[in-house]
This record gives sequence, C-alpha cells and structure tokens, in this order.
Amino acid sequence: MFTPPRFVVIDDNLNHLDAIVTTIQSLGSVCARVHYTPEKDVPAELFTAVRAVFIDLQLQDRSASSDFNRHYAEIQRILGKVIVPTGGPYILAVWTDVPERVTELQAYLEAKFFIDMPYTRPIAIVPLSKTNYINIGTGHQTAGNLLEDIRTHLSAHPAMSALVQWEAEVYGAASRVLADITSLAAELEATAPFPTLLKRLAVEAVGHANASEDPRTSVQAALLPLLQDHLQNTADASVGWERAFESAVEPAPALSKQQVGLLNTKLHVTKNDDTRPISPLAWGAVNELEMSLDWNEFGLVDEDEYREYVVAKNLKIEWAKYKGNVKIAQIRIGAACDYAQKTSGPVPYVLAALVPVRDGARPHELTPKSTGWISPEVDFGSGIVQLFVEPRFVRVRGETTAAAFKPIGRIKEQLLLELVSAVGHHSSRPGIVRFQATG
Repeated sequence: MFTPPRFVVIDDNLNHLDAIVTTIQSLGSVCARVHYTPEKDVPAELFTAVRAVFIDLQLQDRSASSDFNRHYAEIQRILGKVIVPTGGPYILAVWTDVPERVTELQAYLEAKFFIDMPYTRPIAIVPLSKTNYINIGTGHQTAGNLLEDIRTHLSAHPAMSALVQWEAEVYGAASRVLADITSLAAELEATAPFPTLLKRLAVEAVGHANASEDPRTSVQAALLPLLQDHLQNTADASVGWERAFESAVEPAPALSKQQVGLLNTKLHVTKNDDTRPISPLAWGAVNELEMSLDWNEFGLVDEDEYREYVVAKNLKIEWAKYKGNVKIAQIRIGAACDYAQKTSGPVPYVLAALVPVRDGARPHELTPKSTGWISPEVDFGSGIVQLFVEPRFVRVRGETTAAAFKPIGRIKEQLLLELVSAVGHHSSRPGIVRFQATG
C-alpha cells in the first residue's frame, strides 16, 4: 500500500535538509529526508525504488576537509548499504561548490566499488550547488530551477530517461485504473460495492475456484487489461520518448548464448522459488516426471526409448553429445477456460524434453518432417535448455495425483498458448484422400 519515495535527500545540516526537501516537494514530488549523523545508519528501506539521491559531499567532520577520501569513503559506504540489485536506475546528485571534487568522487567509486557492486552505479553523478536553489543562511528558495537541471542531466542518457518516464506513466495509469474501479463500484447496488466488484472481475477473469484460491493473481488478471489500455493511451506518452533509441547500435550486435537465455527466460519462464512457489496444477507448470511413470501407456519401454526414438529423431542434433543430459518433464496444458473454471476431472500434461544448448552452439531445430514443437532458449535454474514437445505424448492425471508432482518452473502465457495451440492443432489437423496428375 505504501510506495517508497523516488527522491531522497541526505544532509547533516537540518536547515539545509529542510530547505532542499521543501524545494523538491514544491515541484510536486514526494521526497524523503534523512538527517545524517555518524552515530546512526541511513535507513535502507527508503531507497528501494529511489530515482534521485541528493547527498552532501562533506558528511564527515568538515574540519578534516583536506582529506576528501574520508568523505568519498562514507558516500561509498552509504551507497553500498542502501542501493539494492532490484532498485533500478538512479541519479546521484552531490551538493558541492567545487565540481572537480565530484570528478574525484566518481574516480574513487569506479576504482573498485562499482566493479564489485555494479548495481550501485548511478546513471550519472552530477555536481549541484545548494546556493543555486536555496539561501544557505535563511533556507529560503532562490530562483534556480532544480527540476529543469535534473532533467538536463537525465537528457544526456535518453534511454534511461525514457525508462524513468515509463515508470511514471505506469503509476499514472494505475491511478486511472483505480479511478475506473471507484466509478464502477459506485454504480453497483450493493452494501459492499468494492469487494463485490473485485470478486466479480476476478471470477470473470479466472473462474470461481481460482478467484477463491488466489485472489491476488485473479484480481491482477482482471485489472491488467485496464492498466495496459491506460498505459498505451496516455495523453503525454510522447514526453521523454523522442530520443529513447538515440545512440542505439545499428545493426544490433549479436547476443551471446547467456544473453539470449536471460532475455527469453525473463519473457517466458517463471522459476520455482520459496517466495512464490508454483503449484504443479498451475497452467503451464513444468513438473518433474514421477518415478512410478508407466511408459507402456505411451507404447514405449522406458525413458531412454523416448529419448532415442522421439526426441533424437525430431531434432537436428548430434545426439551422442546430448543424450546423457536430456531431462524429461511434463507440462500442464489444457484449455484456458478449463483451467479458469477448475473443471473437475482429468488434468492434461504433455511430455517435454529439456534439451541443453551448448555454449557457442546454434539453437536446436526441428527436422523437416517433425510435427513437434520447440521453445526458445530458456533457463529453469540448471543451465540453458530448449523445451521439445511431441504433441502425441499427452497424458491425463487426477487432481490428487497431479498435486504430488514436483514443479521446476512455469512457462508464461504467451509461450504456453503457442504450445497449447501446437498440441491442439496436431490432434485436429485434417487429412483427405487426394489424387494428383503426374503429367
């Protein structure tokens, strides 16, 4: 409910701190103030989504100003404590009347700190003089335009500026979605309009059973289309985007195997972890095979025969290099409406081979006559693989049996729909008797 601030000011002088924060807030932005004292650590929770950190260059004892390394070391210590890998881009604005010191600070931080902790590197480190914005003696605002100065520094990094603008647009779109919900709730004739509306939206999106089991995901599924509509139709959507692709390399450089795997994984895979474990019954869940699987139901002797006579024959692959490392899993498929309504009865799973992709090797491809399906390179946590599916190898299990499966991850909806479509098309493709003239 409580969103972290985007601006944080750190200063050891309370008068300066209050004046700078007041100046920033007058621009219409929420700003957190941190009064620095050597005895108390800066609260890290304020920086989880910070986009601009304003910090005084000389936080340490000013009487020791001849040794600026002390000040640089303290700024490094603070950044190391408060900037987290998931925080995103930010600008570091340093209050000083001697801009050359900021150049020294950057060299100090680049020497080792940014190498060891690259996520702490700001978009830019910019020198700002307090006297341009406040009267040092009285704390009153002066004629300087802090907002425009920050925008000027951001404009030197147009792609990052566009990303920050996108974040602001998401927040604006989310506010408009809440306004829509408030307006719709007012039209309901109910004693509890908000919960009634939310439940109705969730049920329509994913069905009664799923809505009751996971209200958060269900409501998100219902609200995301509204958010996307507002986001794509923002009135000021052009602001900050005109130069977003400036300096982009053309033609785009080739991606490494690791980069391809990382990008595809972010787009198409959810890894199983303790923070939000995946149900083996979830749509798209990729589960390990159970030890008791009877391969006779597929007309095969064992797992090795599936590898040799199904996987190997459908892929352009030097099988001898891979066969010992190909793992077999099963993916929860089925119609979206069946999953949304939690239709009782058999739960469909399709066998899938996780085929490793070696460093420097091209992605695996299907043979010309294959009716199989193959995914992009992804990583479920044990190295880059491609999922291969032969659509004929579908099995069904009861909900109780399937609930005992062990998930390793989940493929997201866009890729899952492609797989479901491939499986469905295979079983429904038409065939006719056809004669063709040879002359």
